[in-house]
Amino acid sequence: MKHFPVFLSVEGRRIILSGGGEAALAKLRLILKTQARIEVFAQAPAPEIVAWAKDNRLTLHRRALAAGDARGAVLFYAADEDSAEDARTAAIA
Repeated sequence: MKHFPVFLSVEGRRIILSGGGEAALAKLRLILKTQARIEVFAQAPAPEIVAWAKDNRLTLHRRALAAGDARGAVLFYAADEDSAEDARTAAIA
């Protein structure tokens, strides 16, 4: 089996995403369709992410993910587009 389908109840639960570029935007376009509480950690977020934060569609933290930031999250996405940073953030999550 190449894919493992998973369905999670995310209403009111935290989803954390690390990254602010094209990979992050692709994930966020889907995540924003949910009723989750979305938090993005990005030092240089794309303008769309900044706009979504201003519209209160997500919470933007303009810094790198740190230890403890993903505590209690139902999902975590490493979308930094840098393999070393993705590995670092995945280890934190």
